[in-house]
Amino acid sequence: MTIKLNNLTITYGKFEVLKNVTLEVQSEVLSVEGKNGSGKSTLLKVLGGSLNPKEGQILVDEQQLNYRNFAKRNVSVCPDVDELPDLLTATQYLKIVSKLRLVDNLDFVSQIANLIDFDLAGRKPISDFSRGMRQKLCVLATFVGNRRMLVFDESFASMDQESRKQLLKQLPSVIDDSPIETVVMVNHNPDFQYVESSLRRILCDDSRLVEISN
Repeated sequence: MTIKLNNLTITYGKFEVLKNVTLEVQSEVLSVEGKNGSGKSTLLKVLGGSLNPKEGQILVDEQQLNYRNFAKRNVSVCPDVDELPDLLTATQYLKIVSKLRLVDNLDFVSQIANLIDFDLAGRKPISDFSRGMRQKLCVLATFVGNRRMLVFDESFASMDQESRKQLLKQLPSVIDDSPIETVVMVNHNPDFQYVESSLRRILCDDSRLVEISN
């Protein structure tokens, strides 16, 4: 799968967050980096399908299509920890997500849970979870549904360092053993150091994107 952004410009009022951006995202692990307000989250919203640019085009495998509809079927964005249903257990929540996405791959998700030391057999309601545990559950929910691209916007910040390290270290092999083709992530922590050498790094700087050499 190849997603190509051609001459995208995103503005909030008179402020240009991204200007004439061109980027080709292939089957890879992509780290989007940069200071606050540089456009990282905006770029991920475009890739996740929640923000439709008014200027420029998005191509999927060289075809122009309704990208928002494509993203609904093929892209999974890490949910917000504040939107979790507090009265459910983790397993109950993941089963609901699985039904909504019409695919039951919870055996695969349980492998991810082992990587980040998350007990899916626990019976505590989500309301009793720490922020770190809530964040881990959100990450697990992103892997539900056999989506082709996963998007994480600073989704690992509240997780303990060892869990982040194990998840990111195993990402390439996780992708190889699943329908997942592409992972795009933003994180202020220097977590890219844990990913294998296949990691690609992009810097958001002055409304533009710059390739970072590893």
